[in-house]
Amino acid sequence: INDDQLSLLMKIINNIISTNEAIRIQPELNSYLKFIDELSIADNLILKGNTNRNAAQDTVIQLAHEGHLGVQKTLSQLSE
Repeated sequence: INDDQLSLLMKIINNIISTNEAIRIQPELNSYLKFIDELSIADNLILKGNTNRNAAQDTVIQLAHEGHLGVQKTLSQLSE
């Protein structure tokens, strides 16, 4: 999926453009319509499924990423 398609998909999710209009412009987006109701946008990312994080989860993620420790160190800290 390219940038133009992602932009259009975000517009569908945010109800800025109709699915019919988007498909007319970018027919490739048709495959995403099967689960369009499961898509949401957070921090300019398209997410699928349950994406309701609470404040505690956000805090843990933020603290885990402090210092840019890398994937392994971050996962190690999260498991502690």
